[in-house]
Amino acid sequence: MLNYQELEKIIEEAYTSNVSIEDAEKNAALFLSAQLQISKRLHQVDLDSRMRKTGLKTIKAGVYLEEVKKSDKKPSDTMLEQIINSSQLVKVSQDQFDESEAELAELQRIFGVMKEAHVYFRTMSKREV
Repeated sequence: MLNYQELEKIIEEAYTSNVSIEDAEKNAALFLSAQLQISKRLHQVDLDSRMRKTGLKTIKAGVYLEEVKKSDKKPSDTMLEQIINSSQLVKVSQDQFDESEAELAELQRIFGVMKEAHVYFRTMSKREV
């Protein structure tokens, strides 16, 4: 499994010390492997986020329908929006969706760093001695 601190240390050491061609080749492969692992996790988190978004929409629709049924006269759209947003079910679902979106964004940033590190070490491994 990925150890981000270990990978971060490798990146930091690359600019504080000389990296051999052999180490650069190993590091390039290591960061490529990290990309594969992160890609699998991205798939899971993206699917989770999409499902949470669908769940949030469903919960909001349910709260909306319940509120509309309570009265003969439909409440204003502004009032309905406030009622929906103040629902505890909606708040919990929204928080879960927001957390999954934040995790997705973080993984995308980490994937980008791993990609750049892979390219960096691959380039270093091809340098002339």
